[in-house]
Amino acid sequence: MHGSWDVSQLADPCRTLTQEEVVQVLKIPVNPALKVDSWPPVCAFGITPGSAPSHRARSPA
Repeated sequence: MHGSWDVSQLADPCRTLTQEEVVQVLKIPVNPALKVDSWPPVCAFGITPGSAPSHRARSPA
């Protein structure tokens, strides 16, 4: 990482992916996008605990 780069001044990573698109792919509700000032800058969508489908391990037959 270059020490003089200010990630808050870079283009918003959330501009290319919408909340609706994430919901469509994951099939569960997600929180609105949150820009994370990290390197590289990322866009985070929070998932509410308990909203994801539960997957149980099957016992071997």
